[in-house]
Amino acid sequence: MAIKLSAEQEAALQDGEQNPLRVWDAAGRSCYVLVPAEAYQRLEPLFEADDFDVREFYPLADEVFGPAGWDDPKMDEYNDYDAHREAP
Repeated sequence: MAIKLSAEQEAALQDGEQNPLRVWDAAGRSCYVLVPAEAYQRLEPLFEADDFDVREFYPLADEVFGPAGWDDPKMDEYNDYDAHREAP
């Protein structure tokens, strides 16, 4: 459902001083943000509920970070970083 903007809202959008435009709903005591549809479409996947599991990205991380130096044996000391810290 599309809602028609008030004259005040249209003027604020045209003015462009506040981007994105924040709209206050006094009745619901909530603030909303008006963004262009193109911007929302780029961000929409961030708002979707999904079953994200970071472990799905481990193989990709290994592929990218390994050649960048993470496979270097010197990096193994970071695996036991807390064991090497001095007690406060």
